Amino acid sequence: EDRTGMPYPYARYSQIAVADFLFGGMENTTATTQTDRTLHDERAHLDFSSDGLVAHELAHQWFGDLLTTRDWAHAWLNEGFATFFETAFKEHDLGRDEYLYAMYERVHAYVREVRERYASPVVENRFRFPIEIFDRHLYDKVCLVLHMLRGELGDERFWSSIRTYVAAHAGRSVETIDLVRAIEGATGRNTRAFFDQWIFRAGHPDLRVSYRFDRDSGAATIRIEQRQPIDDAHPPYRFDLEIGLLDALPGAVERDAAAAPIAFERRHRVRVEDADHTVSIACAAEPALIRVDPSAGVLCTMELTMSAEALSAIIEGDPSPVARIRAARALAKDPSPAALAALEAALRDDPFWGVRAEVARALGDTRAPRAKELLLTACRDPHPKVRRAAAAALGSFRTAAVVDTLVALALDDPSYFVVESALESLGKTRDPVARDVLLAGLDRPSWGDLIAGGAARGLAEHADAPAVAAIADATSRKRSDELRAEGARALARVVELGGDARDVACTRLEELIDDESFPVRRAAIASAGKTGARRLVPALERAAATALDGRLRRAASEAIAAIREETGNTARVAELQTEVDALRAEVRALRERADAAASL
Repeated sequence: EDRTGMPYPYARYSQIAVADFLFGGMENTTATTQTDRTLHDERAHLDFSSDGLVAHELAHQWFGDLLTTRDWAHAWLNEGFATFFETAFKEHDLGRDEYLYAMYERVHAYVREVRERYASPVVENRFRFPIEIFDRHLYDKVCLVLHMLRGELGDERFWSSIRTYVAAHAGRSVETIDLVRAIEGATGRNTRAFFDQWIFRAGHPDLRVSYRFDRDSGAATIRIEQRQPIDDAHPPYRFDLEIGLLDALPGAVERDAAAAPIAFERRHRVRVEDADHTVSIACAAEPALIRVDPSAGVLCTMELTMSAEALSAIIEGDPSPVARIRAARALAKDPSPAALAALEAALRDDPFWGVRAEVARALGDTRAPRAKELLLTACRDPHPKVRRAAAAALGSFRTAAVVDTLVALALDDPSYFVVESALESLGKTRDPVARDVLLAGLDRPSWGDLIAGGAARGLAEHADAPAVAAIADATSRKRSDELRAEGARALARVVELGGDARDVACTRLEELIDDESFPVRRAAIASAGKTGARRLVPALERAAATALDGRLRRAASEAIAAIREETGNTARVAELQTEVDALRAEVRALRERADAAASL
């Protein structure tokens, strides 16, 4: 009501939770239907909340019901707005850090769809079934575009535009041009080029940002490279990138900092229009802190190329959690002691759980011996989502200490989600102790069968006949649909790894592609595309031709294409990846010993 300027437009509001619902929620006017999976116990509530779903469907009462899209091509005006308002409520309720981290997670959800499936314009009128357009582009990318628009206009003008849009079109149907005109009417700003680039064009910029300081000229030089394919049909993106400079580090990381510059920050707005853009900013001395895109306002993927000292300064002083996460991922690629020390400090001391969780994931990717020790310590973090990330990252290591810690988490942690991650990682260690714990986990009750699902995925890493037999039993109709779906994914992992049990797993996965349960069938179809198993193609072709739900038909077609494009032996690829990971760990260990010897 406050942000739209429009009181709730109906006399009442109800929420009805139902079983076997195929969506998270459906915004029927005044009476939202939602999945019964949103009802959960106190243990699940340690790190799960229904607030996002509730906020999303309630926002639809304005965006989707009071105003609704004129045709399917402009459905982002319903779903994207509801997703943005869901995230805006998180900012109102939990603070700016949670809001920015939610945006960071949405970037990765959208980019995963681009990398694994497709990139398309948000406004798209070519589809076989309308349901196909309800994807990560429609939800997550649009949420990010609206966040970017908010940064472009500023809060006052942005919310004024939203109020103008709602007031002008209440009770009517809308297209994208109606929002463009509302913004122009409220602010005088023509945003047609903005929407042409971010809504009507597929893709996003993939940025590499590097920094150096030239003492002779007294200039901080920032280079912004766009690395996505660029040609006449796909020109460089045009956007404003904010850069902040500070002569001294803040005394501590500020929580929930606003978008405005922090104390003593010199903020510069750089217009980027070229594939390779360099800007030099005069400085009396080298800045103590470089802030790139402080509000995470550009929809992009970004890699930072800076010294360990510059990245460590971001970890230590930048109030943006997204900036600290980007710095941590860059530091994880640097094997120097200074980089590892900065990551250790962030994992231990960062005030926001989201940064600590992302640091844990970055450390897991390094496979460094010291990283393993830090992750073992992080398994005692007070926040369950950090412990979950640490447990997942420990799946990259195979030592007795790792096994002991994962077993302890799997048996005793109060969070269902931590137990789930610990079981999956325990399976990756392939330790003899793991099998008994995993088999017992298949029968442990939990909300949404999370624990049993983690056990099934852990057993898949063993990829042998006893493991496959247990997973296949978990997919029987006596078990929940949630567990059966996880079992389908686990069977696909067995097929992908190869081995003696591959054919048995493939046979059961083939049966699940024709299962009567929508979530089970959807999981089986989607995961089949990762197996490279050509024998699954006939079952997938049946699904592509006869499935009643358009999502299943599209997923089946994509799985068929993925299998047919598969080249080489998937088991050998997995084996080679394991060998490469082991070599990387050995190099890290040697470098750490060399650094330790050099410091004596």
